[in-house]
Amino acid sequence: MVNNHFAYGQNTGIILDGTAQHVIANNTIEGFRVGIEARGMSEIKPRDRCRDIALTSNYVHADIGIRLSGECRGFAITGNDFINNTEAAVLIVDSGGAGKHSITGNVVRKSVYGGDFFPLPNSSPLQGGIYLGDAADCLVSSNLLEGINPGPALSAGPGGGGHIITGNRILSGEGQGIDLSAAKCLVENNLCT
Repeated sequence: MVNNHFAYGQNTGIILDGTAQHVIANNTIEGFRVGIEARGMSEIKPRDRCRDIALTSNYVHADIGIRLSGECRGFAITGNDFINNTEAAVLIVDSGGAGKHSITGNVVRKSVYGGDFFPLPNSSPLQGGIYLGDAADCLVSSNLLEGINPGPALSAGPGGGGHIITGNRILSGEGQGIDLSAAKCLVENNLCT
């Protein structure tokens, strides 16, 4: 799925149901509850797992930008703009230790429209971050997270672990920048201000 504009639907912009080896790139996805949802195990073919997916250079304006649930493996989430995601930019749930995702070079922040410069009536002050849940062996690197409210901007655990979290820039968020209760993680060279 390349170069599309998905706008103002009901629940979810794109659903990946137990699919593998696809590219979703250069899309505008806005006005949904969930921008992209990946379901780890197919509801139609229970043996199929959601794996090896590239989510690259998308503009995602939804309550939850990308939601991975169940046994998703090997996602490359790279170079996306996550704007006004009131619950989370990237949310991993019910992973049961699945993972091995690369989350790199993304921008996560509130839009200037409805922010300090151009306040809009009824605009939400919330912006969610990257939440790994119980996933395992993920790389989270070189992301810019600005104005995450409430914090933390990055979190993992209590299960899963083995993550490398490095080189991220976390600006002016509310609360804690990084919250890890997952085991055996390497966390270095992140700048939180």
